[in-house]
Amino acid sequence: MRPPPSKHKDSKSKSLLYSALSGAVQSLKAESGAVMLIDEKTGELYTKEAFSISTPIINVPGRISKKNALGKHNASFYAAKHGKLLLINDIKTFKLENPKFYCSINPKLFKTTIIPPIMEGNKTIAVLNLYNKLGNCKFTKEDCIHAKRLADHCGAALKLEKKNFVLKTMNEITKEIHQTNDMHKVFRMIVEKGKKILNCNNVSVMMVEEGMLVVKESSDIKLLGQKREAGAGLSGWVWKTGEPVLMKKTEDASLFKFKTLNKPGSFIVAPLTLKYDNPLALNVSSKEAMTIGVLNFSDRSDSLSFNEDDLEIIVNFANLAAIALEKVKFYMEVKKAYLSTVEALAAAIDAKDKSSFSHLKRVVRFSLAIADRLGLSSKDKESIHFAALLHDVGKIGIDENILNK
Repeated sequence: MRPPPSKHKDSKSKSLLYSALSGAVQSLKAESGAVMLIDEKTGELYTKEAFSISTPIINVPGRISKKNALGKHNASFYAAKHGKLLLINDIKTFKLENPKFYCSINPKLFKTTIIPPIMEGNKTIAVLNLYNKLGNCKFTKEDCIHAKRLADHCGAALKLEKKNFVLKTMNEITKEIHQTNDMHKVFRMIVEKGKKILNCNNVSVMMVEEGMLVVKESSDIKLLGQKREAGAGLSGWVWKTGEPVLMKKTEDASLFKFKTLNKPGSFIVAPLTLKYDNPLALNVSSKEAMTIGVLNFSDRSDSLSFNEDDLEIIVNFANLAAIALEKVKFYMEVKKAYLSTVEALAAAIDAKDKSSFSHLKRVVRFSLAIADRLGLSSKDKESIHFAALLHDVGKIGIDENILNK
Protein backbone atom coordinates (compact mmCIF):
# COMPACT_ATOMS: atom_id res chain seq x y z
CA MET A 1 0.00 0.00 0.00
CA ARG A 2 1.38 3.39 -1.00
CA PRO A 3 0.91 6.25 1.46
CA PRO A 4 -0.65 9.38 -0.06
CA PRO A 5 1.66 12.22 -1.18
CA SER A 6 2.70 14.27 1.81
CA LYS A 7 2.10 17.99 2.14
CA HIS A 8 4.65 20.21 3.88
CA LYS A 9 3.93 23.72 5.08
CA ASP A 10 6.32 24.01 8.00
CA SER A 11 9.24 22.21 9.60
CA LYS A 12 6.97 20.24 11.94
CA SER A 13 5.20 18.54 9.05
CA LYS A 14 8.27 17.53 7.06
CA SER A 15 8.50 13.81 6.34
CA LEU A 16 11.44 11.45 6.70
CA LEU A 17 11.76 11.40 2.92
CA TYR A 18 11.84 15.20 2.75
CA SER A 19 14.63 15.26 5.34
CA ALA A 20 16.59 12.61 3.41
CA LEU A 21 16.13 14.51 0.13
CA SER A 22 17.16 17.89 1.56
CA GLY A 23 20.20 16.23 3.13
CA ALA A 24 21.13 14.67 -0.21
CA VAL A 25 20.86 17.98 -2.07
CA GLN A 26 23.02 19.77 0.48
CA SER A 27 25.51 16.91 0.80
CA LEU A 28 26.17 16.86 -2.96
CA LYS A 29 26.16 20.67 -3.07
CA ALA A 30 23.37 20.71 -5.60
CA GLU A 31 20.86 23.50 -6.06
CA SER A 32 17.71 21.41 -5.97
CA GLY A 33 16.37 17.88 -6.14
CA ALA A 34 13.31 15.66 -6.23
CA VAL A 35 12.34 12.09 -5.41
CA MET A 36 10.05 10.56 -8.03
CA LEU A 37 8.18 7.33 -7.38
CA ILE A 38 6.93 4.76 -9.87
CA ASP A 39 3.17 4.26 -9.87
CA GLU A 40 2.92 0.46 -9.93
CA LYS A 41 -0.44 0.50 -11.66
CA THR A 42 0.25 2.95 -14.51
CA GLY A 43 4.05 2.83 -14.77
CA GLU A 44 4.18 6.62 -14.47
CA LEU A 45 6.65 8.62 -12.43
CA TYR A 46 5.31 11.24 -10.05
CA THR A 47 7.04 13.65 -7.70
CA LYS A 48 6.80 12.59 -4.07
CA GLU A 49 9.07 15.25 -2.57
CA ALA A 50 11.01 18.26 -3.91
CA PHE A 51 13.59 20.54 -2.29
CA SER A 52 15.53 23.63 -3.36
CA ILE A 53 18.25 25.53 -1.52
CA SER A 54 17.65 28.88 -3.16
CA THR A 55 14.32 29.25 -4.92
CA PRO A 56 11.02 27.36 -4.74
CA ILE A 57 10.85 24.47 -7.14
CA ILE A 58 8.21 25.19 -9.76
CA ASN A 59 9.74 23.46 -12.75
CA VAL A 60 10.46 20.00 -11.32
CA PRO A 61 8.34 17.57 -13.37
CA GLY A 62 5.23 16.36 -11.60
CA ARG A 63 3.21 13.43 -12.84
CA ILE A 64 4.61 12.55 -16.27
CA SER A 65 2.12 11.63 -18.95
CA LYS A 66 1.29 7.98 -19.38
CA LYS A 67 2.03 8.46 -23.09
CA ASN A 68 5.73 8.44 -22.24
CA ALA A 69 6.29 4.76 -21.54
CA LEU A 70 8.66 3.92 -18.70
CA GLY A 71 12.25 4.33 -19.87
CA LYS A 72 11.42 5.78 -23.29
CA HIS A 73 13.77 8.70 -24.13
CA ASN A 74 13.51 10.43 -20.75
CA ALA A 75 16.27 10.85 -18.17
CA SER A 76 14.28 9.89 -15.07
CA PHE A 77 12.44 7.12 -16.90
CA TYR A 78 15.70 5.80 -18.30
CA ALA A 79 17.32 5.61 -14.86
CA ALA A 80 14.20 3.96 -13.43
CA LYS A 81 13.84 1.32 -16.14
CA HIS A 82 17.50 0.30 -16.35
CA GLY A 83 18.24 0.67 -12.66
CA LYS A 84 21.41 2.61 -13.49
CA LEU A 85 22.68 6.01 -12.43
CA LEU A 86 22.43 8.63 -15.16
CA LEU A 87 24.89 11.54 -15.21
CA ILE A 88 24.40 14.60 -17.44
CA ASN A 89 26.93 17.39 -16.94
CA ASP A 90 26.12 19.21 -20.17
CA ILE A 91 22.61 18.77 -21.47
CA LYS A 92 23.29 20.31 -24.89
CA THR A 93 26.34 18.09 -25.46
CA PHE A 94 24.45 15.08 -24.15
CA LYS A 95 21.62 15.68 -26.61
CA LEU A 96 24.07 16.00 -29.49
CA GLU A 97 25.78 12.77 -28.52
CA ASN A 98 22.44 11.00 -27.99
CA PRO A 99 20.03 12.39 -30.63
CA LYS A 100 17.40 9.71 -29.97
CA PHE A 101 17.42 10.34 -26.26
CA TYR A 102 14.71 12.81 -25.27
CA CYS A 103 15.36 14.89 -22.14
CA SER A 104 12.52 17.06 -20.85
CA ILE A 105 14.75 19.10 -18.50
CA ASN A 106 15.09 22.74 -19.49
CA PRO A 107 18.85 23.41 -20.04
CA LYS A 108 18.44 27.02 -18.95
CA LEU A 109 17.15 25.94 -15.56
CA PHE A 110 18.94 22.62 -15.04
CA LYS A 111 22.49 22.67 -16.41
CA THR A 112 23.80 19.53 -14.69
CA THR A 113 21.86 16.50 -13.52
CA ILE A 114 22.61 13.30 -11.65
CA ILE A 115 19.89 10.64 -11.30
CA PRO A 116 20.57 7.49 -9.23
CA PRO A 117 17.75 4.90 -9.02
CA ILE A 118 16.24 3.99 -5.65
CA MET A 119 16.10 0.22 -5.39
CA GLU A 120 14.17 -2.30 -3.32
CA GLY A 121 16.07 -5.53 -3.85
CA ASN A 122 16.39 -5.90 -7.63
CA LYS A 123 13.41 -3.66 -8.30
CA THR A 124 13.50 0.10 -8.99
CA ILE A 125 10.83 1.84 -6.94
CA ALA A 126 11.90 5.48 -7.43
CA VAL A 127 14.62 7.82 -8.64
CA LEU A 128 16.55 10.60 -6.94
CA ASN A 129 16.96 13.65 -9.17
CA LEU A 130 19.72 16.12 -8.24
CA TYR A 131 20.03 19.31 -10.26
CA ASN A 132 22.77 21.94 -10.76
CA LYS A 133 26.04 21.52 -8.95
CA LEU A 134 26.66 24.81 -7.12
CA GLY A 135 29.35 27.17 -8.38
CA ASN A 136 28.69 26.14 -12.01
CA CYS A 137 30.67 22.96 -11.31
CA LYS A 138 30.11 19.52 -12.76
CA PHE A 139 29.22 16.34 -10.90
CA THR A 140 32.23 14.03 -10.45
CA LYS A 141 32.68 10.25 -10.24
CA GLU A 142 32.95 10.63 -6.48
CA ASP A 143 29.63 12.46 -6.55
CA CYS A 144 28.12 9.49 -8.40
CA ILE A 145 29.30 7.06 -5.72
CA HIS A 146 27.98 9.36 -3.01
CA ALA A 147 24.68 9.83 -4.88
CA LYS A 148 24.10 6.06 -4.86
CA ARG A 149 24.50 6.01 -1.08
CA LEU A 150 22.13 8.96 -0.75
CA ALA A 151 19.60 7.14 -2.96
CA ASP A 152 19.80 4.16 -0.59
CA HIS A 153 19.18 6.56 2.29
CA CYS A 154 16.08 7.92 0.54
CA GLY A 155 14.94 4.34 -0.09
CA ALA A 156 15.27 3.56 3.62
CA ALA A 157 13.24 6.69 4.42
CA LEU A 158 10.54 5.59 1.99
CA LYS A 159 10.38 2.13 3.56
CA LEU A 160 10.22 3.59 7.06
CA GLU A 161 7.47 6.01 6.02
CA LYS A 162 5.47 3.12 4.63
CA LYS A 163 5.82 1.18 7.88
CA ASN A 164 4.84 4.26 9.88
CA PHE A 165 1.80 4.73 7.65
CA VAL A 166 0.73 1.11 8.21
CA LEU A 167 1.27 1.37 11.98
CA LYS A 168 -0.71 4.60 12.15
CA THR A 169 -3.54 3.06 10.14
CA MET A 170 -3.51 -0.04 12.34
CA ASN A 171 -3.71 2.11 15.48
CA GLU A 172 -6.65 4.02 14.03
CA ILE A 173 -8.37 0.76 13.14
CA THR A 174 -7.81 -0.69 16.61
CA LYS A 175 -9.17 2.44 18.28
CA GLU A 176 -12.29 2.61 16.11
CA ILE A 177 -13.09 -1.09 16.36
CA HIS A 178 -12.76 -1.13 20.14
CA GLN A 179 -15.06 1.89 20.55
CA THR A 180 -18.16 -0.10 19.58
CA ASN A 181 -19.93 -3.09 21.05
CA ASP A 182 -22.18 -3.63 18.04
CA MET A 183 -21.14 -6.85 16.29
CA HIS A 184 -22.54 -5.77 12.91
CA LYS A 185 -20.62 -2.49 13.09
CA VAL A 186 -17.41 -4.36 13.93
CA PHE A 187 -17.90 -6.63 10.90
CA ARG A 188 -18.46 -3.57 8.69
CA MET A 189 -15.37 -1.81 10.11
CA ILE A 190 -13.20 -4.87 9.51
CA VAL A 191 -14.26 -4.93 5.86
CA GLU A 192 -13.85 -1.19 5.25
CA LYS A 193 -10.57 -0.85 7.15
CA GLY A 194 -9.25 -4.03 5.52
CA LYS A 195 -9.88 -2.52 2.09
CA LYS A 196 -8.04 0.62 3.15
CA ILE A 197 -5.00 -0.99 4.70
CA LEU A 198 -4.43 -3.44 1.83
CA ASN A 199 -5.68 -1.18 -0.96
CA CYS A 200 -8.02 -3.81 -2.39
CA ASN A 201 -11.64 -3.93 -3.51
CA ASN A 202 -12.97 -7.19 -2.08
CA VAL A 203 -12.93 -8.15 1.61
CA SER A 204 -15.19 -10.55 3.47
CA VAL A 205 -15.55 -11.78 7.06
CA MET A 206 -16.53 -15.40 7.65
CA MET A 207 -17.35 -16.70 11.14
CA VAL A 208 -17.69 -20.24 12.47
CA GLU A 209 -21.32 -21.02 13.26
CA GLU A 210 -22.71 -24.50 13.95
CA GLY A 211 -19.76 -26.23 12.36
CA MET A 212 -19.76 -24.10 9.19
CA LEU A 213 -18.07 -20.96 7.94
CA VAL A 214 -20.69 -18.28 7.27
CA VAL A 215 -20.14 -14.97 5.44
CA LYS A 216 -21.22 -12.30 7.94
CA GLU A 217 -20.04 -9.22 6.02
CA SER A 218 -18.63 -8.67 2.55
CA SER A 219 -17.89 -6.00 -0.04
CA ASP A 220 -20.08 -8.12 -2.33
CA ILE A 221 -23.55 -8.34 -0.75
CA LYS A 222 -24.32 -11.39 -2.92
CA LEU A 223 -21.95 -13.41 -0.73
CA LEU A 224 -23.75 -12.66 2.55
CA GLY A 225 -24.95 -15.82 4.26
CA GLN A 226 -22.95 -18.22 2.08
CA LYS A 227 -21.52 -21.21 3.94
CA ARG A 228 -18.43 -23.37 3.61
CA GLU A 229 -17.34 -26.60 5.27
CA ALA A 230 -13.98 -27.12 6.96
CA GLY A 231 -11.32 -27.85 4.36
CA ALA A 232 -13.50 -26.76 1.43
CA GLY A 233 -11.91 -24.11 -0.78
CA LEU A 234 -9.32 -21.58 0.29
CA SER A 235 -11.32 -20.25 3.26
CA GLY A 236 -12.18 -23.73 4.49
CA TRP A 237 -8.54 -24.80 4.19
CA VAL A 238 -7.39 -21.83 6.31
CA TRP A 239 -10.11 -22.56 8.90
CA LYS A 240 -9.10 -26.20 9.08
CA THR A 241 -5.33 -25.59 9.33
CA GLY A 242 -5.31 -22.26 11.16
CA GLU A 243 -2.57 -21.07 8.78
CA PRO A 244 -2.76 -17.92 6.60
CA VAL A 245 -2.45 -18.29 2.83
CA LEU A 246 -0.96 -15.97 0.23
CA MET A 247 -1.91 -16.97 -3.29
CA LYS A 248 -0.20 -14.73 -5.84
CA LYS A 249 -2.06 -16.31 -8.76
CA THR A 250 -5.00 -18.69 -9.16
CA GLU A 251 -2.77 -21.51 -10.38
CA ASP A 252 -1.18 -21.70 -6.92
CA ALA A 253 -4.41 -23.28 -5.64
CA SER A 254 -3.09 -26.71 -6.68
CA LEU A 255 -0.37 -26.38 -4.03
CA PHE A 256 -3.04 -26.45 -1.33
CA LYS A 257 -4.99 -29.35 -2.84
CA PHE A 258 -8.32 -27.61 -3.25
CA LYS A 259 -10.33 -26.74 -6.33
CA THR A 260 -9.22 -23.80 -8.47
CA LEU A 261 -11.14 -20.66 -7.59
CA ASN A 262 -13.63 -19.30 -10.08
CA LYS A 263 -12.16 -15.79 -10.00
CA PRO A 264 -8.64 -15.15 -11.32
CA GLY A 265 -6.16 -12.98 -9.48
CA SER A 266 -4.32 -12.81 -6.18
CA PHE A 267 -5.75 -13.71 -2.77
CA ILE A 268 -4.93 -13.51 0.93
CA VAL A 269 -6.90 -15.47 3.50
CA ALA A 270 -6.03 -15.06 7.17
CA PRO A 271 -7.48 -16.93 10.16
CA LEU A 272 -9.21 -15.12 13.00
CA THR A 273 -7.40 -16.94 15.77
CA LEU A 274 -7.61 -16.56 19.52
CA LYS A 275 -4.79 -17.87 21.69
CA TYR A 276 -5.23 -18.74 25.34
CA ASP A 277 -2.60 -19.60 27.91
CA ASN A 278 -3.08 -23.15 29.09
CA PRO A 279 -2.98 -23.06 32.93
CA LEU A 280 -2.25 -26.79 33.05
CA ALA A 281 0.75 -26.62 30.72
CA LEU A 282 4.20 -27.15 32.20
CA ASN A 283 5.84 -25.29 29.33
CA VAL A 284 5.08 -21.55 29.45
CA SER A 285 5.13 -21.43 25.66
CA SER A 286 2.25 -23.89 25.41
CA LYS A 287 -0.91 -22.22 24.20
CA GLU A 288 -4.31 -23.29 23.02
CA ALA A 289 -5.48 -21.70 19.78
CA MET A 290 -9.00 -21.50 18.39
CA THR A 291 -9.91 -20.27 14.92
CA ILE A 292 -13.24 -18.43 15.11
CA GLY A 293 -13.36 -17.35 11.46
CA VAL A 294 -11.36 -16.12 8.46
CA LEU A 295 -10.77 -12.89 6.54
CA ASN A 296 -10.66 -12.97 2.73
CA PHE A 297 -8.90 -10.34 0.58
CA SER A 298 -8.80 -10.12 -3.22
CA ASP A 299 -8.70 -7.74 -6.20
CA ARG A 300 -5.93 -5.25 -5.42
CA SER A 301 -6.78 -1.78 -6.72
CA ASP A 302 -3.51 -1.60 -8.68
CA SER A 303 -4.18 -5.01 -10.29
CA LEU A 304 -0.90 -6.39 -8.92
CA SER A 305 -0.41 -9.52 -6.84
CA PHE A 306 -0.34 -9.47 -3.06
CA ASN A 307 3.10 -10.04 -1.56
CA GLU A 308 4.69 -11.24 1.67
CA ASP A 309 4.59 -7.75 3.20
CA ASP A 310 0.83 -7.63 2.59
CA LEU A 311 0.45 -11.03 4.24
CA GLU A 312 2.35 -9.90 7.34
CA ILE A 313 0.18 -6.79 7.63
CA ILE A 314 -3.05 -8.78 7.32
CA VAL A 315 -2.01 -11.45 9.83
CA ASN A 316 -1.50 -8.68 12.41
CA PHE A 317 -4.78 -7.07 11.37
CA ALA A 318 -6.61 -10.41 11.69
CA ASN A 319 -5.23 -10.87 15.22
CA LEU A 320 -6.57 -7.44 16.23
CA ALA A 321 -9.91 -8.18 14.57
CA ALA A 322 -10.22 -11.53 16.39
CA ILE A 323 -9.65 -9.85 19.76
CA ALA A 324 -12.20 -7.14 18.93
CA LEU A 325 -14.81 -9.71 17.88
CA GLU A 326 -14.23 -11.78 21.02
CA LYS A 327 -14.56 -8.64 23.15
CA VAL A 328 -17.91 -7.79 21.55
CA LYS A 329 -19.06 -11.38 21.92
CA PHE A 330 -18.14 -11.35 25.62
CA TYR A 331 -19.91 -8.00 26.07
CA MET A 332 -23.06 -9.34 24.42
CA GLU A 333 -23.02 -12.46 26.61
CA VAL A 334 -22.58 -10.40 29.79
CA LYS A 335 -25.29 -8.00 28.64
CA LYS A 336 -27.63 -10.92 27.94
CA ALA A 337 -26.97 -12.41 31.37
CA TYR A 338 -27.52 -9.01 33.02
CA LEU A 339 -30.75 -8.47 31.10
CA SER A 340 -31.97 -11.92 32.14
CA THR A 341 -31.28 -11.05 35.79
CA VAL A 342 -33.12 -7.74 35.53
CA GLU A 343 -36.05 -9.40 33.74
CA ALA A 344 -36.26 -12.04 36.48
CA LEU A 345 -36.31 -9.29 39.13
CA ALA A 346 -38.95 -7.36 37.17
CA ALA A 347 -41.08 -10.51 36.83
CA ALA A 348 -40.92 -11.03 40.60
CA ILE A 349 -42.09 -7.44 41.15
CA ASP A 350 -44.87 -7.86 38.59
CA ALA A 351 -46.04 -11.07 40.23
CA LYS A 352 -46.10 -9.42 43.67
CA ASP A 353 -48.59 -6.75 42.54
CA LYS A 354 -51.68 -8.55 41.26
CA SER A 355 -53.26 -5.30 40.04
CA SER A 356 -50.46 -4.73 37.48
CA PHE A 357 -50.37 -8.09 35.70
CA SER A 358 -47.97 -7.86 32.70
CA HIS A 359 -47.66 -4.14 33.43
CA LEU A 360 -43.88 -4.16 33.05
CA LYS A 361 -43.97 -5.89 29.66
CA ARG A 362 -46.38 -3.27 28.36
CA VAL A 363 -44.22 -0.41 29.69
CA VAL A 364 -41.17 -1.91 27.96
CA ARG A 365 -43.03 -2.37 24.69
CA PHE A 366 -44.53 1.12 24.67
CA SER A 367 -41.28 2.77 25.77
CA LEU A 368 -39.25 1.16 23.01
CA ALA A 369 -41.95 1.96 20.45
CA ILE A 370 -41.79 5.64 21.44
CA ALA A 371 -37.97 5.53 21.34
CA ASP A 372 -38.15 4.14 17.80
CA ARG A 373 -40.55 6.87 16.73
CA LEU A 374 -38.22 9.52 18.22
CA GLY A 375 -35.25 8.03 16.36
CA LEU A 376 -33.16 7.53 19.49
CA SER A 377 -29.79 5.76 19.35
CA SER A 378 -29.24 2.12 20.23
CA LYS A 379 -27.45 3.18 23.42
CA ASP A 380 -30.41 5.35 24.48
CA LYS A 381 -32.86 2.54 23.69
CA GLU A 382 -30.83 0.19 25.85
CA SER A 383 -31.02 2.62 28.78
CA ILE A 384 -34.78 3.06 28.25
CA HIS A 385 -35.22 -0.73 28.18
CA PHE A 386 -33.56 -1.16 31.57
CA ALA A 387 -35.35 1.88 33.01
CA ALA A 388 -38.72 0.49 31.92
CA LEU A 389 -37.97 -2.87 33.53
CA LEU A 390 -36.87 -1.28 36.82
CA HIS A 391 -39.23 1.66 37.10
CA ASP A 392 -41.34 -0.16 39.74
CA VAL A 393 -38.40 -1.69 41.58
CA GLY A 394 -39.49 0.18 44.75
CA LYS A 395 -42.43 -2.19 45.08
CA ILE A 396 -40.07 -4.97 46.11
CA GLY A 397 -39.87 -3.51 49.63
CA ILE A 398 -43.57 -2.82 50.09
CA ASP A 399 -45.84 -5.28 51.89
CA GLU A 400 -48.17 -7.21 49.57
CA ASN A 401 -51.17 -6.34 51.70
CA ILE A 402 -50.59 -2.67 50.89
CA LEU A 403 -49.90 -3.27 47.18
CA ASN A 404 -53.00 -5.44 46.75
CA LYS A 405 -55.32 -3.44 49.02
